[in-house]
Amino acid sequence: MQLKITLIIFLSILIFGCTVKGQENSSNPSNSNCNCDKIDPFGKWFLLIAGSAGIMEVELGKLASERSSRADVKEFAIMMVDEHTEINKEYRELLTKNCLTPPTKMFPDNQKLYDSLKADQNNIFDRDYIQVMINDHGMAVHWFEQAYQNANDKEIKTWLGRMRDIVCNHYNMAVKLQEAEYPECK
Repeated sequence: MQLKITLIIFLSILIFGCTVKGQENSSNPSNSNCNCDKIDPFGKWFLLIAGSAGIMEVELGKLASERSSRADVKEFAIMMVDEHTEINKEYRELLTKNCLTPPTKMFPDNQKLYDSLKADQNNIFDRDYIQVMINDHGMAVHWFEQAYQNANDKEIKTWLGRMRDIVCNHYNMAVKLQEAEYPECK
């Protein structure tokens, strides 16, 4: 049920919050390398959603690096900022090259999640941040795998596979942080 709700939210964001640049670039000689048909419809949808999530990961990482009371969570948050900043740069280049306009800010659902964590009291911030990282990356692994399986273009498929592996690593690291907080739950 939650997967259906998530899918509906993501589709709504795609329909109302994203633009495809195909028509602009097809007549723009300065971007003649743009191939608007390389990414399948699911891939276009997913990549735009992933862009908002990538922005959120950086902003949440910055917030956690300031607010966390645990050294291991701060270290994870700093790594998230560094890695997602680099990923977001690659992502923007990939989308621009393929006639998609990358988001420049978080979509409303990602912004709400950020705002709710920002409002957290210090004594529950670490727990909630870790849970968001587990939920977000767990879902992202699934969506990256779907996009990877559907991708037809070799460059895009390679990038998606590499991102899936990175996101899976982030998920596993977040799970370990949660286990460290609750050793009795191992």
